[in-house]
Amino acid sequence: MTYEQFRNVLYGLSETIINLGGILTGAAIIYYGFRMAFARENESAFLSARKGLTWAILGGLVIFGVWTIINTIHGAVDSLG
Repeated sequence: MTYEQFRNVLYGLSETIINLGGILTGAAIIYYGFRMAFARENESAFLSARKGLTWAILGGLVIFGVWTIINTIHGAVDSLG
């Protein structure tokens, strides 16, 4: 396996993992959003759903940050040769 092939496989694998993470983040946001909506007057269920929604959004931000870093590094390496 050449360096080019290894780099392309690694980049493709990271993109697949990030895409899967984005899908899971979207699903978690929808799930916790519904839990918040149906919590109604149950304060503990509402707080639990809000905590889950907060973590889902933070996870999405982390995934976006990782995607940005990977694409920046990939672009820099491509420009080097």
